[in-house]
Amino acid sequence: MTPALARLILAAGLSFSATLSVPAQDLSGQSWLVVSMAGGELALQPPATFQFEAGGRVSGSTGCNRFMASYVREGERLRFTQAAGTRMACPAGLMAQEQRFLSALGEVTRVEPVGQGVLILAGERGELFRLVPLR
Repeated sequence: MTPALARLILAAGLSFSATLSVPAQDLSGQSWLVVSMAGGELALQPPATFQFEAGGRVSGSTGCNRFMASYVREGERLRFTQAAGTRMACPAGLMAQEQRFLSALGEVTRVEPVGQGVLILAGERGELFRLVPLR
């Protein structure tokens, strides 16, 4: 929904989904659990996570190693740059998951709220990560 359309709906007194306010939400200070990832199975233990920090930094876990990167967010647009991480050996399944995770991280172009606190990190080929807030 475009901002102009949202203003028109508001002026007419109609209701619409609250997701319009989420793209402006500050991601910093929130930890997120990855509940699904494009490209295959996702191990639940250890969990894959994102922690968005002030100043455009993000860190977390691929489920195998820790990662850190910079991010730039402009409205719904989101991209990650300067990614780095630890290099511990993990079981083969987690190593494969890590490769998919890091590849998908480089493909993210936007953040899409879907309600109830769920965020989608998406790219040209659609949904890459589905995140829920960690409490």
